[in-house]
Amino acid sequence: MSERQLEPYRAWLQDSVPLVVRGWCPAAGQRRYQQASDELIERTTDDAASRRYAEACPVAGVDHTRYRLRELTLPHGVRLLAGVHFRGQCSHYPFVGVFAQSRWLTTGETAAAHAALLSEFSVFAPRATWWWLPAGKDLPELAGVTPDQHLVMGSLDEIRRIPASPLPPHWVLRRLDSASEVSTAFADLYRSFHSARPDLEEAVPATKLEALVDCAEAEGLYGCFAGGDLMGVVAVKPDTQYSVDAWLMWDIVLARPYCGKGLASILQRAVLDRLDAARAPLVVGTINARNLPSLRTALRVGRQVVGTWMFMEVEAASIVGQCDA
Repeated sequence: MSERQLEPYRAWLQDSVPLVVRGWCPAAGQRRYQQASDELIERTTDDAASRRYAEACPVAGVDHTRYRLRELTLPHGVRLLAGVHFRGQCSHYPFVGVFAQSRWLTTGETAAAHAALLSEFSVFAPRATWWWLPAGKDLPELAGVTPDQHLVMGSLDEIRRIPASPLPPHWVLRRLDSASEVSTAFADLYRSFHSARPDLEEAVPATKLEALVDCAEAEGLYGCFAGGDLMGVVAVKPDTQYSVDAWLMWDIVLARPYCGKGLASILQRAVLDRLDAARAPLVVGTINARNLPSLRTALRVGRQVVGTWMFMEVEAASIVGQCDA
């Protein structure tokens, strides 16, 4: 599939960028289209990429080419580009992600598309389809629809206009030049977190050491200390994957005795105040919909939910005949 074949999806791709994001970055719509073009070529023609994906999430008897994006044409002229995904890169929860659509769908069309996608990718036994909804778009009134990930974004300039609360007087925030300074303690913080919240162990894994190293090299790894004890870690780095120049929030974790006291938002804000807005004027990250403490922290800092990826579980296909056409 060539870049030219993405043209029918251009209007939707640009409209899928939330209005508030286009306000922060007027070029975001065009950048979204260009990034989709680059990704489309890789996900439809790159043998090495599809082989790596198939090796990482193997399904017996399925050739690597079936892991690529493919196009479906549905009634009423609706066209979709979609591909198989695996939650947490683990083959026990396959789902079909919608990469692009030729236009926004009605509730009935969404249900019909859901059924068609499950059929098209049946060799993977998908458990859901996965859709993007920017803020302001209504959620389809269908059974089995649940939020998966929120995209949470904010302008550093706007955030800094809000007076910041100080860190506790005995806490010292320090930018780290090396992830090795906190790697062991960071793993301990996550073990404590998962022990207290086993329901989030799969949904909210610890950031891998390689990513912490990348954040340190980008001058975006911070540790907060009280004496020799690590109180928390914040890891960020500049990125452009969401069509804007933003500091991507990789991780924030706090020592368990200090959770639930409003300190995570104070720590996050202290880090945001230190970031170089000239390198990236926004901050962005994804937050699992089940991770309500992290979502509340981000909102208290001044970030906002600009869109959500939604799961539509398999059982939603059974209500196609009950919906509007």
